[in-house]
Amino acid sequence: MSQPIPINRGSGDGSPQSLTNGGGPSPSTEVQIKPRRRFTAAYKRRILDEAAAAPHGGVGLILRRENLTHAHLQTWRQQLRKGVLVDLRPDRPSKTELERENHELKRENAKLKAEAEKLGIIVEYQKRLAKLLGEPKIPETPS
Repeated sequence: MSQPIPINRGSGDGSPQSLTNGGGPSPSTEVQIKPRRRFTAAYKRRILDEAAAAPHGGVGLILRRENLTHAHLQTWRQQLRKGVLVDLRPDRPSKTELERENHELKRENAKLKAEAEKLGIIVEYQKRLAKLLGEPKIPETPS
């Protein structure tokens, strides 16, 4: 059984401060801002499934247990209907084989472009060197 909460009756002098907090320091007025919660697609689907299977009045119990509002369910149902209820977290290994291959080809393409740029610079210097030295004379071969 819980114990009764004592009522602060103040110091008895009738002043407003003595009636509110017993003459102690005033409570903090600073607002604590909590970070927004982020829900995974799997969590949203689980809650939607539970709500769909809940008997009459059971949805409210689920929402209170999970500290959610009915607006969460409405938004998540819309996302499910539109097909956008997917998990977009980058730390999950959810890439398909095609996405992996695409990533590997992009990396290889970047490497080849860097190599081609280096080779282009080398060819440019060879052209300048040939111009400075003059065209090499190729000896004629007797035929």
